[in-house]
Amino acid sequence: MTINGLLLSLMYLSCTDGEIIESNDCGVSLIEIPDLKSETEIVLSATPLSDIWDTYVSINGESVEITSLQRLSCGSCDTCRIEQQCDSCEECTECTALCDTSVCFEEMTILTPVLTQDTAQLQIINKFGHSPVYNLSITQ
Repeated sequence: MTINGLLLSLMYLSCTDGEIIESNDCGVSLIEIPDLKSETEIVLSATPLSDIWDTYVSINGESVEITSLQRLSCGSCDTCRIEQQCDSCEECTECTALCDTSVCFEEMTILTPVLTQDTAQLQIINKFGHSPVYNLSITQ
């Protein structure tokens, strides 16, 4: 078999059906709807958050810089969810008190781009899923 024949065979095999792995989409939600301001840092309170490296925030379809992401006092919530074997997206009644947003505080700071209109569309995507597209007001 020639090298071209071998490559063709490998390409054919790579296109065969394989196992499909399903992932959860929890939906990411803003806890408070902020007003945006052009070219400034804005704090977004949202849940569930993961890590800065797997989080994407867009304003009007363009990626914005995330300058910090914090999950404060969430260790007990995370431990409880693991111990109770709760799916990452499901409501875990045994852990409700520990995972309440007044206890487990999640926020990130983003740097907004130049915003010239009265409203902007913001969306958050991370390993847990994505938020709806939020239409936010822009203040001067």
